[in-house]
This record gives sequence, structure tokens and C-alpha cells, in this order.
Amino acid sequence: MRETHEEDRLPRLLLECRRLLPHSAWALFHAVWPTCPPSPASEGVTLSTLRAMQSKSRGCDHLPAPDKAAFKALPENISVFRGCDRDSVMGLIWTLDRHRAELDAGGFRHGVIASGISPKRDLYALYVDRGEVLLDPFALDVLSVSTMTAR
Repeated sequence: MRETHEEDRLPRLLLECRRLLPHSAWALFHAVWPTCPPSPASEGVTLSTLRAMQSKSRGCDHLPAPDKAAFKALPENISVFRGCDRDSVMGLIWTLDRHRAELDAGGFRHGVIASGISPKRDLYALYVDRGEVLLDPFALDVLSVSTMTAR
């Protein structure tokens, strides 16, 4: 993928991923996604692209070696957390660390902590160095949301 302006990176990535064979698409996605700025407005098209890619080949089968090893060590059902504003619970980026979710939620005026259970097989990605998992929030087996308490 050619170098682009930061705001164009995610749309170009998604377009390229839709045109490539699954192995190449996931390799590109895992290489470029971490450099994309957050874009809540693009989450719908991002989720659509990830669902299409996952239907052909599981994203976690194509992770870089350190992330793939960590993924293999996860249990079959994992607890995931998301610290966010109350209006953005159904986002793609979650964490395995509740404390991190609490810290993230603390950065919002109306911060909440969402938690759920996800089958490992449904994850799109696990990025150990970022402490993130990418998943389809609509596929969570259990979803609960709690309001941050004042400290």
C-alpha cells in the first residue's frame, strides 16, 4: 500500500483488503491497522470488511508470530473489556485487561466499562504490544455495561 495521508490510511487499507486474497489481506491489515488513527465514523465499513475477510480466513491465523503465540495460549472463551464513552460501547477495539478499560473509561465525561465473553475463534486480531483485541461487538456472547464511579 502506498504511503497516504493519515486520514486516508484506513479507507485505503479497507479497499486494498477487499481486493486481495485472504492471506495477503490479513497480512496487510495486521501491518497497517495499528498505524491508522481511530475513526468511529468508519467503524461500520471496517466491521463489514472484517466480517467479509473472516468469512474466507480467520484473521488470527495470520497474526505475526508473537501475537499468534499469545492468541494460541488464550482459553476458548475469553473475557473482554472496553472503556469508552457511553455512546460508543459497540466499538471494535477491546482489551483483555479490565484495569486498562477502567483507565480508558476515566478519560470520558460519561465513561463506562463494557464487558463481555467472546469465543476465541471470533477474534479478528490480538495485538499484544498494544493490549488490544479486535472483535465484532455484535457477536459477544454476554455484554454488560457499568458506569464509572466517581473517584
